[in-house]
Amino acid sequence: MRVVITGANGYIGRHVVKALLHRGVDVLAWDRQVDNVPTGAQILQGDILEASELPKGDVLLHLAWQDNFQHNSPSHALQLSRHFDFIRRMVLGGVSQVAIAGTVHEVGYHEGMVTETTPCHPTTLYAIAKDTLRRLIETWLESEQPKCVFQWLRMFYLYGDDGANHSVFTHLLKAAREQKHEFPFVSGTREFDFLEINECANMIAATVCQRDVTGVIHCCSGHPQRLLDRARAFIQENRLNIHLQVGAYPDRPYDSPCIYGDATKIRAILGREEHL
Repeated sequence: MRVVITGANGYIGRHVVKALLHRGVDVLAWDRQVDNVPTGAQILQGDILEASELPKGDVLLHLAWQDNFQHNSPSHALQLSRHFDFIRRMVLGGVSQVAIAGTVHEVGYHEGMVTETTPCHPTTLYAIAKDTLRRLIETWLESEQPKCVFQWLRMFYLYGDDGANHSVFTHLLKAAREQKHEFPFVSGTREFDFLEINECANMIAATVCQRDVTGVIHCCSGHPQRLLDRARAFIQENRLNIHLQVGAYPDRPYDSPCIYGDATKIRAILGREEHL
């Protein structure tokens, strides 16, 4: 099996490349920059949305996305049709399995567990674009390429390898390096589904290495945790000499009070892999 990974040099991508190589998979790693791609993958450097010739593969794992952490960047809307066209061309070129990175932000404001049938009401350009891409690809494959396997990898809140991330944990590390002892923080009472990046990469690799479990698949822990508790644990784990100024910033209005994923499908995939 040959997996073509877009965004292979990114925060998630490079960990997934490593996880797939560990499984003995033939990996083609594709990105604009390739300096962080693990050794062992075939490298293809360039902008996927500008490519006139596309590589061959069995599986397309589409992780590439610009401005992930700028939720209202116009690029999300402007590049949506180009992502659709790229994926369509890869399928027409012979790819028989498509796995695409999604996000919990597609769901919008929601309290409690998110299932694969939870209605989506996205509220940012990033979330709207991701949700629209899912609907476009799903509808096109069902009508034009029904034999192509489709997997939507809905990711929740990731941490780990935080020097390469843009999360609150990244900012905590930066503040500690600058020898700051106070860190302005939100209330921290909202509960999210946190997942360590290597665990997420393992889930993604396990998912694309099988074709039976399809559709929306949550890469998540299945359990909510208060942001304040995760931040304090992060400070302790990394031995940071820094204090959180709780309540210094308001909570984001579009964040849910408590949101976590239904991990039924991913647990089935991981359980099946353990028995092989």
